[in-house]
Amino acid sequence: MTIDKAIEYADLMSRDTNALEVTKQFAVLCADALRLMKRANDKPRSENAAPDAKTTKVDMNANEYQRKAMRTATHKCYDLANAALGLTGEAGEVADIIKKHLYQGHDLYPSEVIEELGDVLWYVALMADYFNVTLGFVMQQNITKLKARYPDGFDPVRSVNREDVHVREDTRAGGARHDDFKP
Repeated sequence: MTIDKAIEYADLMSRDTNALEVTKQFAVLCADALRLMKRANDKPRSENAAPDAKTTKVDMNANEYQRKAMRTATHKCYDLANAALGLTGEAGEVADIIKKHLYQGHDLYPSEVIEELGDVLWYVALMADYFNVTLGFVMQQNITKLKARYPDGFDPVRSVNREDVHVREDTRAGGARHDDFKP
């Protein structure tokens, strides 16, 4: 599905007279977010550039990043709760910057978001390291899952009717265990 089709779909949902008001409001928010994404994607920009940051081209692969970043992880860092809480805390900081921009009138500085994304990535690398896998492996696993789930790109119908979710729900209900469908 193209971004234009997604915007059209969200706009249609927002005007659905049979939909609940909360559904309409959500559709309006989705349409607005998609329009912002489209506008951001339509802007010409140089590779690896944040509008308010000095532009530097950096070529680093995920495994190299993980190796270099984990030099700063102490033995105490290698605790599953620390990794998970750190990841959610840093993701929360990203969300807080966006919330303040969208709802409290703060200026948006992409360099601040990028800095926080780096902190998120550090915790992702830590958790991958904890499970003794590389970030490259995590990335490849995710691409494999996405290709299987959405072979022709994102599709809202396939998103709602995901087979892997139903298998996990069956597993929780005492059905057969399907290790292929771990989250």
